Amino acid sequence: MNLTDRCLKIAMIWLTLLAVPAGATITYYNTQTAWEAATSNIFTIDFNDVVIPQNSSYVDYSTTGLQLHDVIFTENLASDYLWVIKSGTWEDTYPYAFGSGNYLRGSTWGTRYFQAALPSGVTALAMQLMTVAYGDTVTLSFSTGDSQEISTPAVAVPVFAGFVFSEPVEWVKIESTGNYAALDNFAYNQGLGEIPEASTAWLGGVGLLSLLLARRLRKRA
Repeated sequence: MNLTDRCLKIAMIWLTLLAVPAGATITYYNTQTAWEAATSNIFTIDFNDVVIPQNSSYVDYSTTGLQLHDVIFTENLASDYLWVIKSGTWEDTYPYAFGSGNYLRGSTWGTRYFQAALPSGVTALAMQLMTVAYGDTVTLSFSTGDSQEISTPAVAVPVFAGFVFSEPVEWVKIESTGNYAALDNFAYNQGLGEIPEASTAWLGGVGLLSLLLARRLRKRA
């Protein structure tokens, strides 16, 4: 086998390896600082765009769902419970736990859950979480097939959960071992699309270089 044939064979091997999916990966962050350092172009939904009437402490989106910017929040049972609640009012189970402003609370007892449909190209996602009662476990499931269990404190303190994905995520489903889960400061990155892994880029580079070398040697022959 001459050098040209060897280069062509190497190129075909590397390009075949490149065609095999590397598999999705997910990285979990339990601090906001670390998550923000791992991504960019972050947009945050704090639910304060929802106008709550003065004579009420919440707005009910159980049957209609709620769209804020490019994210759509829905409850799996439309007749159930998906409320935007004003902190510090009579309906606020966690007095000022999320600080001032509004937050989202959904039903999670039995088979109930709520979820967020995301815009295209999202590869990083984060939120603050609480449960009713305190000290329960939240399960976040993603369109990528990944899931993560988050334990909430036994006191009125929200817990941070952030994620970075190797491929775009389309939705997140929120379940818990308690009756309700609540979230605030729902953050995601915008418009970055799929992030190629370093190993994938390296395989592609080796394959292309081998093809170029084979073509050059063939021309000389």
